[in-house]
Amino acid sequence: MIIFDKFAVIMADPPWDLHMKLPHGAMSDDEMRETDTPCLQDDEYTFLWVTGRYLMQEASRLTLAMLFYVFHSSIASYCKVTLGDQLDCTRPVDIEVVERYRRCYPNGTDKKADAS
Repeated sequence: MIIFDKFAVIMADPPWDLHMKLPHGAMSDDEMRETDTPCLQDDEYTFLWVTGRYLMQEASRLTLAMLFYVFHSSIASYCKVTLGDQLDCTRPVDIEVVERYRRCYPNGTDKKADAS
């Protein structure tokens, strides 16, 4: 498959299958492995949105290696409180930690809400 020319940088947020009801379609790891992503560039940079939980799984790291060459580092992260008082969807946390987070970020963002 040839698309215009090769890209020096690719930024992507693939439709990961997170085993949740989502308002859009998703792709399994097998489906992603079947894509011809490497044809888009020659040894350049790919910035990819993934969850921390996904990176911890060995099979997931293999998929990333097949699609996007070598994992170098995680350059950005954020923390969010989900339903069930979980931080970043990874594990239940101490309720005091959740309450402290909510006091610091009442709107769930990095900016404090107006006190008025």
